[in-house]
Amino acid sequence: MSKINRHVEGYDVDYEYNQLVLEIENAKVTAELQGGGSYLDVFRGTNRRRLIVSFLPWHWQVAMGVPIVTTYSSYFYDMAGLSNPFNGTVTTNVVTIVMLIVAVPLIERLGRRTLLIWCGPISIVALLVMGGVLKTDGSAVGPVLVTFACVWTVGYNLSAGPMGYIYVAETSTLRLRAKTTGIAIFFIQGMAAVYVYIAPIMLNAPGLGMSNTVFFWAGTCTLVYIFICLMVPETKGRTYVELDELFERKIPAWRFAKTDVSQVDVEPAAGLTHRHVRHEGDDTV
Repeated sequence: MSKINRHVEGYDVDYEYNQLVLEIENAKVTAELQGGGSYLDVFRGTNRRRLIVSFLPWHWQVAMGVPIVTTYSSYFYDMAGLSNPFNGTVTTNVVTIVMLIVAVPLIERLGRRTLLIWCGPISIVALLVMGGVLKTDGSAVGPVLVTFACVWTVGYNLSAGPMGYIYVAETSTLRLRAKTTGIAIFFIQGMAAVYVYIAPIMLNAPGLGMSNTVFFWAGTCTLVYIFICLMVPETKGRTYVELDELFERKIPAWRFAKTDVSQVDVEPAAGLTHRHVRHEGDDTV
């Protein structure tokens, strides 16, 4: 921990280590008292909200247009008239790799919700432009389509791309983590199968065509984005104990980042406990 965070100003390894110890002990006590919980517990009380939060960013991946821009990318570019569809796929994949490298430090520096809220709309705008371009004809349609597919890729890999996996790991309670993750993945994969199945059917449907199919995904992307804004909180810099308190207090998603929390901590030397209030962006106790 000291090595990884050696460049972080004001980092207190003793404080962070004792937070980990406290969370492990709390998880053990909770598991002993409640026997690990049941699958029904995932849908009760605040756990239901936490399940939805863990589900939404990951679901946004397919709702954002993954089936047409990545899964069936070569087929999509071929239908658009690109002379070499494979090159279009390689181009977007290269952008994906680069943006994932960029996203790693930004996730911890800027936060999860911040990237979702500010970078997700990039993909929405890109889909709207792609849908409009596909209503036109000419030799420039293919290159412009690939260009905005790359723009879509930038927005995707700075928002739903990495954040889907992060939220499913961070938002559930320790006691129900395995069950919450299993249920979330079940629903996500089920809906993803539907999206992937309908993509080629929509692209070839005479009543829809390529342009309207892209507009359809722009609509699903926007719809889920609204739910993201209303329900998905910021988890950056929060311990599991702090997240438990914030969810129990039913703090709105947009207020998570700046809400003070009170929790039990452990004195490193004496093994004593005390309560403190931790202020966001302030290491003082």
